[in-house]
Amino acid sequence: MLHRFVLPAALAAVALSGPVVAQEPFAMKLATVVVNDPIHQWMDEYKKRIEARSNGRIKAAVYPASQLGIMTRLVEGLQLGTIEMVVSASTFYSPLHPAIQVADAPGVFTDVHHAQRAVTDPAFREKFVRLAEPRGVYGVSLWVYGGAHYASMKPIRTLDDFKGKKLRTLASKIETEILAKVGATGIPIPFAEMIPGLQQGTIDGVRGNVVVLAGPKMYTVAKSITLLDEAFLTVMAGLSVPFRDKLPADLRKTADDVGRELDQWGYENYLEKEKTAAQIWRDNGAEVITISPADRAELTRRMAPIGDDLLGSNPQTAEMWALVKQVAAKHKK
Repeated sequence: MLHRFVLPAALAAVALSGPVVAQEPFAMKLATVVVNDPIHQWMDEYKKRIEARSNGRIKAAVYPASQLGIMTRLVEGLQLGTIEMVVSASTFYSPLHPAIQVADAPGVFTDVHHAQRAVTDPAFREKFVRLAEPRGVYGVSLWVYGGAHYASMKPIRTLDDFKGKKLRTLASKIETEILAKVGATGIPIPFAEMIPGLQQGTIDGVRGNVVVLAGPKMYTVAKSITLLDEAFLTVMAGLSVPFRDKLPADLRKTADDVGRELDQWGYENYLEKEKTAAQIWRDNGAEVITISPADRAELTRRMAPIGDDLLGSNPQTAEMWALVKQVAAKHKK
């Protein structure tokens, strides 16, 4: 008598489908143009957390110092899906949506702490990080990287010292107008070309931050830095929409959750580095300058109309401009 042996359904399916092949992890390149600064460190932390939280289903690699190209190429890579994440000043995403400039406007925030409370308010954050989504960039983290500072070949001690200077900027209309108000001209050049630009006289200085500009050791060329703080620099981690769409739902959520967790981590890490940043410049022979109260008051007067003039009157930016002013008022102490 023949006895039939019946496989359980799950085993039968495996037997019919052949050998099981383990799924390859999703490769994730994290890129930026800066090096040895809080953005670079943020990417290292994101890599560590996303690999752990995904149980190895996402494998991340960090590429600082423009290894994958200048910012325009990095943003294009996000849109095409050839680069999975780019972490940078949010201004670099403003060509994808002009309202991204609202976080850069002068006179909105009183200090870095006020700025962080306002931009991470859910009412603002969740709209802001989605502005570029239709163009292929999905924001997963947002944090404030200090105030605007000016490294220069010749000291900038007064507002008059700005006149006629060519300063590297991030190429947004807001930054261009800020410099115009003090008689300077904004010159957009890639991060990696700033030091050669200073050495060759293409530019007279750089608008950035005392911490980020210490990363490439800019104090070896520019022997002064002016801590103006007329506006604040916001960082956004942009995830490629084509890449995100490939992820299973649970990994999409993990990528978002890890980014949101690092909003506060990025800000606090910046604050820690800021404690010693000015002294690093001094230790390397640079002068660290603050302007007089009278010049500060005059600067505030000149900057006050910029946001309303450029953002409040534009239908593409007016809603987000009103929103950033609303959350700024809410979180002002």
